[in-house]
Formats: sequence, C-alpha cells, structure tokens
Amino acid sequence: MHNFNSKQHELITHVVMDHETSIEQEDYWLKHFFKAVVFFIASIIVLSLFRIFFLYYFSAGLNITGANFLPALGVGIRVDAKWLSLALLPAFLVFLFSYWKPFLFKYAAVLAGFGLFGMVLLDAVNFGFFSFYKTPISPLVFGFFQDDTKAILQTLNFSGLRTLKSVTPTLTLAF
Repeated sequence: MHNFNSKQHELITHVVMDHETSIEQEDYWLKHFFKAVVFFIASIIVLSLFRIFFLYYFSAGLNITGANFLPALGVGIRVDAKWLSLALLPAFLVFLFSYWKPFLFKYAAVLAGFGLFGMVLLDAVNFGFFSFYKTPISPLVFGFFQDDTKAILQTLNFSGLRTLKSVTPTLTLAF
C-alpha cells in the first residue's frame, strides 16, 4: 500500500474529482445537445405544417396537384431548414460556449425561442402577403416606408388580422 502524505492525497483527490466533474459536464452538455437537435427537428415540422397549410389553402390558384405537391414540399422544407439554421445561428454559438459556461444554456434556449418565433412570424406575414398580393414576400415590401405607410397598413389590416387569428391556434399548439 502507498503512503501518501496529505498534499499528495489532496492532489490525487482533486484530479479524480475534476475528472468526475468533467464527465458529468460532458453528459449534461450532450443531453442538451440532443435536446437542441430535437428542437431543430420539431421546428422544421412546425414550419412544414405552415407550408402544408399554405399549399393547401392556395392550391387552387397555384395549380398544385398530387404529383407536384411532394416535390414542392421538399423544396420548401430545404428552404425552411436553411433559413431556420440562419435564425438559430446566434443560439447555436451561445450553445457551443455553454460547454465551458453551463449558465449559457438558458440564454441559448431563449435565443432559439426567439429564432423560431421570428420564423413563424415571417411565415404568418408571408401568408397574409400572399393572400393579398398573390405573390410571396417580394421587393414590394421594401417600398413599404417609401409609400404611404398609413394607407398600406389600413389596407392590410383586415387581411393581417384574419391571418393572425387563423395562425394563433397553431402557434399555441407548437409551444
């Protein structure tokens, strides 16, 4: 049996405890990483539901048949995944730093929530925009402040209000 003095025993205990803490920290981080992956997949599903509703609602005017519905949905899912990735980039960066500073997990979750909210809001705005102008959001939006903004808001008020009322139950279910 080894005879360790108190300093050596303290050093060995410290190294073993640091290693155990490191393993716990890695397990904790991996658990949150898998939650982040599930959040991303669930967000894609929510955005896909918006897209399915959009395609169904406007299918008559867009001449969408069963044969081209799935390819259109596939392209839409890829576009949603790209834009969602960009919207969640700040949350992902904070999440990476949370490996060393675990308190950052909460900030990453809040940023992810804001990113998803922004994407859902853009989908709702696009729905209203399409129902009024019969085209997706386009450069027309950028003339919003150059034109008579008050008149535009009054024109969009009824369409936007109906869209918000129809989207609210979906948002409630998503969260």
